[in-house]
Amino acid sequence: MRIAIASLTVCLALTTAACDGEETDMKPCPTSGIGVTASNGNSCASPEAGEFGSLTGKDCRDQIANYHEYDCSAAQICSDQPGEVYDQTPVSAGTAARGVNFLITNCSTGNEKLVISKVVITGDDRCSFTEPEIEAKEVAPGSSIAVRSTYKPASVGEDHAALVIYTNASNYPQFILPICGRGVEPQTGPAPDGGTGGDPSVFSCKDVQGKVNSSCHAE
Repeated sequence: MRIAIASLTVCLALTTAACDGEETDMKPCPTSGIGVTASNGNSCASPEAGEFGSLTGKDCRDQIANYHEYDCSAAQICSDQPGEVYDQTPVSAGTAARGVNFLITNCSTGNEKLVISKVVITGDDRCSFTEPEIEAKEVAPGSSIAVRSTYKPASVGEDHAALVIYTNASNYPQFILPICGRGVEPQTGPAPDGGTGGDPSVFSCKDVQGKVNSSCHAE
């Protein structure tokens, strides 16, 4: 009788599938976690991962989009901007500001919460991006929260920065999202497109982290 009770207790502590002898059809969790390494071995944080048509970029995006197919019990952090630079359209220097918003998700299929210990910003000497704000410090599996910053250049020129999120995630304990922007001369008359004026082209930056050299975090 004691043996039977012990066996029943163990069975109840496991999943129903394990007790029934059934196997889950979920894929094994990637060795380094969701969205860290592509199937070709390249890092999801590499410049190639930001190229839309690249194999590395596609594999990394697919892992994040289909995270629910993986058996990852530990907390995982995924972003709607995976491994990509956040391109800012030009902003009139000294007169305008633009929001920088993105979502992060606890893409774990287990029950461990994503715990955020700190969110900071680093950048070039201009530090034109405001201290980031987050909606919550704990994120349940499958849930998402917004991270917000503001780009407000004081003068004409380029700005390079990176948002750094410190968490208990097994895939990215330090999640880094490079961002950039460009301040342009304010429009003196009505903008042709009815907007804020300035150069209408989108500012694109690739080597962002190489230009980030100082902390803009308010200690």
